[in-house]
Amino acid sequence: MDNEKLELLKKYASSFDHIFTEESSYNYTNRDELKKHRQKILDLRKNKFIEYDSQGKFSVTDLGHKVASYNSWEDYQKEKNEDNLKKTRKDSLDYNLSKWKYYAFWPLLFIAFFGGFGDAYNKIFPKKEVKEKNLITRQEMEKEISTLRILILNQKSLDSLNSSKIKIDSLKL
Repeated sequence: MDNEKLELLKKYASSFDHIFTEESSYNYTNRDELKKHRQKILDLRKNKFIEYDSQGKFSVTDLGHKVASYNSWEDYQKEKNEDNLKKTRKDSLDYNLSKWKYYAFWPLLFIAFFGGFGDAYNKIFPKKEVKEKNLITRQEMEKEISTLRILILNQKSLDSLNSSKIKIDSLKL
């Protein structure tokens, strides 16, 4: 798109109501200028920057407003190419991620089931060493509790006798 068409599009896009009728031939000094103007409008319509309605009026489309907001056609093309590159990169990354998810699902599921079955098996059929360790710790705990009970009972009996400190210190284990 050349700068004349872009300027015409900017002129129409900056208008208040954005609806226009085709300019009359009285505004041009010769037919060549009128033909050029009409050709510009046809090119804008072909590129879908403007659209005609049934009454012969035309309005600027959303794409036309977007293009008119840039300083030049090259700026618009540059921005459009950058957007396409970003979209292509995003699509590529999405594809790689979904591919990884697809191939990683089954091995991870297998590992999870294997771990779950192993844990369930260990709960149902515990090893003898684990039972012995639990028994040893239970025995140690019972022994510790019994010694603590004895100490507490001895302290209560000593306190109830109102005896001196020398006797209490001699009875400690």
